[in-house]
This record gives sequence, structure tokens and C-alpha cells, in this order.
Amino acid sequence: MNIKRNEVSVEVPNRQGASLLDLIRSSGLPFAAPCAGKGICGKCKVLVQGEEDTWTAQACKTPAESIVSVELEGSAATLDLKLLHELVPENHYGIAIDLGTSTLEAELVNLDTGVTIATAASMNPQAIYGSDVISRIEAAQAGHLLQLQKLALDALFDMVSQLCAQACLPISSLKDITLAGNTVMQHLACGLQPATIGSYPYQPISRFGVYHRPWQNMPPVWLAPCISGYVGGDVVAGMLSNQKHPSLLIDLGTNGEIALQTHKGSWAAATAAGPVFEGMNISSGMVALPGAVKSAWYNEETDILDLEVVGGGEAQGICGSGLVDIVALMLSHGLVDESGKLLRASESTSPLASRVVLHKGEPAFKLLTHADVVLTQGDIRNLQLAKAAIAAGVEAVLEAAGLTPQDLSSVALAGSLGLHINPRHAAILGLIPPALLGITTSIGNSSLAGARLALLDPQAREHMQMLAQQTQYIELSTNELFTARYLENMGFA
Repeated sequence: MNIKRNEVSVEVPNRQGASLLDLIRSSGLPFAAPCAGKGICGKCKVLVQGEEDTWTAQACKTPAESIVSVELEGSAATLDLKLLHELVPENHYGIAIDLGTSTLEAELVNLDTGVTIATAASMNPQAIYGSDVISRIEAAQAGHLLQLQKLALDALFDMVSQLCAQACLPISSLKDITLAGNTVMQHLACGLQPATIGSYPYQPISRFGVYHRPWQNMPPVWLAPCISGYVGGDVVAGMLSNQKHPSLLIDLGTNGEIALQTHKGSWAAATAAGPVFEGMNISSGMVALPGAVKSAWYNEETDILDLEVVGGGEAQGICGSGLVDIVALMLSHGLVDESGKLLRASESTSPLASRVVLHKGEPAFKLLTHADVVLTQGDIRNLQLAKAAIAAGVEAVLEAAGLTPQDLSSVALAGSLGLHINPRHAAILGLIPPALLGITTSIGNSSLAGARLALLDPQAREHMQMLAQQTQYIELSTNELFTARYLENMGFA
């Protein structure tokens, strides 16, 4: 069978009983299957050519038998590369990497001046095995560990190569590389089986803070230390880059992680927020790639719903920050009640009520009049589950430290969503306590920022080791306060 993506074409042998997704995985081409082939997300669409017809199919549900060729859709392979400064030939250079579950980011840094020369970002190609770490753990247990490792390392090598090529720098001249990611992603990058993280007591094989050599023609990579199976090097890196005390760091990535730092100690926890904030488990959801709605607001004077789309152009879907904006807007206009119910058009007097339609048998809010980019009742419920997990996690961490929200001096929203989310809208949803709105800021990719600090200063690596060892981890799955507050935080009251 021929499998094509953009200008790249790969021939793979057909196998009896295989699905199209099975063959796409064996091709090695970038492709996203958010639900890991369980058939529930409907996002693994491909253009299929049979012996006579051509049609669009769901890869995980389509047998490969009698299929001649497949063309992969979407923009998962997009590499966003930017050159910011010119190189100084006699200086030394290194690479800082954030290995995210959904996205990969890297910076080429002048080690003598601390200046970032170039940046790169792309989707994590491991998404073909699912959008969340649990799916990746299951895939590794099912025998795909080496393939998951290869996908990550190949993508990172391409990013590093292109960063150096953009700056006319030989790869062999790099002096140092640092990497921060969650515990599962760091295990996969090193070829370590993460199975023990997937079941109680969720213990990792390694807590890192070590060097690993994935590539022969580059220096070894220093991997950030982890606190637990679900609070990884990305959070420790974020704690390093956030020095105000007492402060709360909330990472709104695929996993919801919370870290509290005070002069008396540090506490951390991880919540099962799921991949909603990455645009997954949402009917029109997508990661923040070109075509994603990243913000929305209603202009009362013109009666127009304005949408800001990544890359400009026509909206194709909704990413996490857009999701928060739209649901906050619907709450403010009385289209969604405190329980999270999406009211029908006849039940609201809002000028936006005409956008509430029936979509596949359930109420939905239509963003565009001419395209099916919608937010359904099920999408709102999924957001409620995620935001309740974060809000309850915050309360549990503060309680463990004996603090109240009023005791905090700062709250930092981190992660790719943290860069673009509107804190006021997050407070409307109850994602953060409204009392904290005045001290809440969006700091973006604190994992990459911490990896960069560790790249520039060996003492920062020692500080990260200390943070990882001394931070008290709170297991929320057995925390009674978290369970009670999770149910209380489900609504929008």
C-alpha cells in the first residue's frame, strides 16, 4: 500500500486483519490518533483510494484490505522555525528542549551571551499512539516502546538539525543539550519502559537528573529531574523559572500539574485533567496549529462573534485557549447555566442564541455560519471534568501546605495553553479561584524556560535536583479532600 503525506510517499506491506491506522503507524509518517485507535474521537481521518472509488475514512475503523493508497490529512508535521539573532562564530552554543506530550519545542542558545538564536516547534509524532500519557504507556506495554522512542528522537534530531542549519552552525559544534519533559515522555525518550507509572503506586524506573546520549554526533543530553511518576522534569523546570514565594504554578498541558513553592517548603500534585486543554476530546478540537481558534469575543456594537485564528485564515477547529474563551462567553451570555447545561435557542434572550443549533442530535454552539466548527454539550461536559480536576487539585495542594488563596503572592499559568489563556475567563469558569485573578499571570512554556536556565548555568541543574528531592508529592487519587472538592467544582457556580 502507498501512504502519502505532503510530498513524502512510503510503500508498506499490507497485512491480513490490519487497519489503516496499523499500516500508517508502520510507515513512520507523522499522524495524529488522539484516542489511540479506540474509535471514539473521530479525528484520524484519511483520504482513501480503493480499487474503484476515493473517499474519506476513519483510519482506526477501516480495514486495510483492498485499499490501494492513503493520503494523510492535517498539519501534524508542520515545523515552525524562527531565526532570531545572528551567530557569533567564536562563541559556544547549546540546545534547550521541551519534550511535551503534544508538542516539541527547542531553542538554539548562545552559551556565552545567553541570547536565544533560533526557536523551533512541532507536534509530537507519538500522537499516532494517542494524545495522552496513559495511551503512550499502554502502547509501550503492547510492544511499541522502541517505535515510540524512535518517533521522539527522530523528530527532535530533525528540529536540532534544522535549528543549526538555519543558523549555519554545524551540529558537531554544539557544546551542551538540556531536556525537560514529563516523566513518561522522558522514559520513552530513553527507551525505558514506563509501565510502572501506569498503575499504583505510579513509581517511575528513573527520576533522571542524569545525562543520556541518544545521538552519536552530538553531546549527551541532560534530562531534568522528576518528582514522581506524574510530576516530571517539565514541572521542576517550571519551578526553577518561577521564583516568587509563596507562588503557585499551574501547568495546563495534557496533564494538569500543580506546584506550590514557599519559603518553608514545596508541594506538588498531578490531576487527571485529560487532553481537553490541548483541544482533544472536543468535537471540533485541535492543537494550536494553523486553523485553530485561539481566542473569541463578542462585539455588541456590530453583533459579530470575532475569532482569532492561529496563522489567520479560516477557522478549522478550536484549541484550548479558544475553548476557555468560548465557554466563558456562553456563560456570560446565559447560554450555559451553572450546571453546565447548554440551553436551547428558545431558552435564552442573548443575541448569540441563534447560534445554538442541533448538531448530530445534541445542542451545539456554532462558531461559523457556513462550516461545522461547533462546541457541543459533550464538549462542555469534558471541559467541566478537566477544570474541576485542576480547581480541586489547587485546593488540595494549598490545604496540604496549610495555606489559603489569600496567602499567595503569585499564580503562574504555564504550558502552551498558559501562554494564550485569558486569566479572567479562566476565573469565570472556576478554573482558578476568582480571588486569585489579580495575582495571576500567563507565563507560557516554563518547561522550556527552565531547560534554558539549566543549559546556561550548571548550578541551576543542582537547584533542580534539590527541588525534585525536597518537594512533597501529594497523591490526589487517594486524597479525600480532592475527591470531595472535585465534585463541588464540577459546576460553573
